[in-house]
Amino acid sequence: MKRLVMYLFLLLCSGLYSQLKFYDLQGNLLDVGEGNSINSVKEKNFPEEVLTKSSFVDYKEAEFTTIICKMFSYEPIFILGEFPKGKEKEYIKSILDIFKNEHSKNYFIDHERMVKYDLMDAIEKKATDLFILKRLGKPSNSYEDSQENKIYSYRGDLRTIDIIFKNGYLADFKIYGGY
Repeated sequence: MKRLVMYLFLLLCSGLYSQLKFYDLQGNLLDVGEGNSINSVKEKNFPEEVLTKSSFVDYKEAEFTTIICKMFSYEPIFILGEFPKGKEKEYIKSILDIFKNEHSKNYFIDHERMVKYDLMDAIEKKATDLFILKRLGKPSNSYEDSQENKIYSYRGDLRTIDIIFKNGYLADFKIYGGY
């Protein structure tokens, strides 16, 4: 009985997911590449990009919508969702307008939880100081500590984030302040 319930659950989930489609920001269908996943779409259509965790958007006419963004930003790259046939472009434009209004603040300074995930992911992927500078821009301050680690400090109204590099690679971070 337990196996039957699990099988039915997996069948329902896979059926639901298979109806979702990947779209570019203009509402055109994307090639899903070698599979039907966020990673396969990224590899096929945006191989140069590094993605942040998915950002979910609550939009009443399109329940299962996910906007995938560039790492350390709320800059959308593509969308996963299910939209009324023939109205995909209209719905995607509306969703992106709502998304941009809700996330107009500085992602890096104002969204601590997502920043932590992105920084932990960047540490795991061995991000370089040049990669971080390219993504985040010039820090508020930079200096070296007693162990010759390079530290980039980004300051906002509510918090400061110190990003610590050892031998040119992201090694750690510290977040001060908060809500």
